[in-house]
Amino acid sequence: MVNPSKYVKVSVLNAIRSANIPVWYKRKPKSTGGNEYAILTSVNKNPIDRGKTCFDWSIQVVIDLWSVGVQGYPPTDNSLEDMEEKVLTVMDSLVVDGFHVYDRILQQQTDLSVETNTQSIERKVLTYEIQLNSI
Repeated sequence: MVNPSKYVKVSVLNAIRSANIPVWYKRKPKSTGGNEYAILTSVNKNPIDRGKTCFDWSIQVVIDLWSVGVQGYPPTDNSLEDMEEKVLTVMDSLVVDGFHVYDRILQQQTDLSVETNTQSIERKVLTYEIQLNSI
């Protein structure tokens, strides 16, 4: 049986990179710069149907979008919304090698912006459900 999680992870990371958004899996390395980026925080799978030769899968993907500024000065140029728009566009046409993707659903968008003692952090968390089966 082929594990779809690793193929979905690679496809999502590549799709976001194709939109010129820096993206990492799980966490941003300390050695990297940049104040606007995405993190693919999780990829979870559930079998939803079993055929004679394959499974249908429901894959949940969580994408965390960040825009970090100096405390008291949140970004005002809509950069986070622009980044979200790019992610929405690439996820809407996501292709996963070796699988037929038959649905891509944005389940939820959550705003988790926060002000700390040193930074203004704008965050949006996008939760997708991707339904697919192997070909």
